[in-house]
Amino acid sequence: MYVKVCIVILALVTMLCECVSALNQNKFVGIRNKLNFVDKTLLIREILKHRIVFISAPKGFGKSTNLEMIGLFLSNRHKKSEIAIHFKETKISDEKEFVKAHLGEYPVIQCDLLAESDFTSFESVLASFKESLHSAFVEHRYLLKSEKIPKEMKTILKQYTNLTDILQANSTEEVVEGLDFLSEILHKHYAKPVVLLVNGFGQAVTENIIQKSEDVTSILNLYSLMIRTTFVNSSTISHVVLSGETWLYGLKGTPLTLIDYAGFLQRPEFSLFYGFTHNEADDLMRRFKVQGDQREEAYKWFGGYSSLDGKVQVFNPTSLLKFLQYKHLKKYWIGSQLGTDLIELMLHELNFKNNFTNLVTNGSYSVKINLEKDMRLVCLENLKNKITQIPEHCGNFFYRVLLEAGYLTFMDNQGKDKKNVALALPNEEIRSYFNRYISKFNVVQWHNESFVNLEQILSKT
Repeated sequence: MYVKVCIVILALVTMLCECVSALNQNKFVGIRNKLNFVDKTLLIREILKHRIVFISAPKGFGKSTNLEMIGLFLSNRHKKSEIAIHFKETKISDEKEFVKAHLGEYPVIQCDLLAESDFTSFESVLASFKESLHSAFVEHRYLLKSEKIPKEMKTILKQYTNLTDILQANSTEEVVEGLDFLSEILHKHYAKPVVLLVNGFGQAVTENIIQKSEDVTSILNLYSLMIRTTFVNSSTISHVVLSGETWLYGLKGTPLTLIDYAGFLQRPEFSLFYGFTHNEADDLMRRFKVQGDQREEAYKWFGGYSSLDGKVQVFNPTSLLKFLQYKHLKKYWIGSQLGTDLIELMLHELNFKNNFTNLVTNGSYSVKINLEKDMRLVCLENLKNKITQIPEHCGNFFYRVLLEAGYLTFMDNQGKDKKNVALALPNEEIRSYFNRYISKFNVVQWHNESFVNLEQILSKT
């Protein structure tokens, strides 16, 4: 009897330590009481208005922190009093009825598909899926002790909590069915609808399109299978929040129609939550005692991201916070490799290069895209050819990716015609990036041409 009691106590202590550790590692908790905290908590209320939403934003614009904030607020893994401490005196705390109805009320699955390694093949993407799935199951391994879970389901659960078993799984279906299975046993245990939060969703799709990888179709099929298996007709999942850098170009069929897509600064209800608004930037400047000309220069360097309707302007949060720390005007933001690769690829085509040069030298210059063009990317096959052979409509895709990745923004005073949308450079930081890419390309091109000319001269001697 004594041994059994000790085992129970040990299990409870272990679960408590895991909960405390999870709270300490939460990004939202880490910044909540710091001087540079910016309150985005009303996003939680907006999220619950949508069944399945995919939100895209550039690297460093708050996707991971926002998802962890949402997860912390909704999750029933912690005591409500412990959760409430972190949201005290935030904007969402003023919504008394909403807080009462939703704080700490949901079993939450958090899955992070982001990986440090480059996605060069379908196998590497699948391996990332497996590792992310394992982490999600480990967070809920307490379910192995649940009396509400049948023995046969616990056997499967145990396999998913074993990284070796998951990595050795040969069936793609077995991997993508994991989240659906986890939501099912969470629903059995709590008898409550499950919320699914996935970070890095769609990663590797656009990257492999740009790199002209033969694996892009297999990667798209993997995401498509995951969507159909986990989201379609799910009786256990009430809300799904997906976040990533770019849309899943090439997605088609049921998965395409199922997801409510909120592109970066394209939907008014989400524009305020990714990046710092002008009022938020002003408040930060006051806190860090930045005034006068220095403040105005910081706005020129790190602001300028405009929403499609022109009603919201946001700043790059990563760059602005670095500026507030060091008080120097310089390039702080390190965008994703996707943006760099795409710009370098486009520079090989004269029309794109000329457009980039005009964007850098002429502040009123813009490029045009059609936001209503089919997102299934009709030029997918053409990307296997040389850049100069790509049809003109692929420029629409390229500029759209650069918009999502944070290298372009909507020009002010756009009309309502989404078929003719003007894009420009947002600020001096991005202008300096383009200037550097163009200069680097010109130097390499000059060296290559000089080498060819030298070979021709030598061949005649």
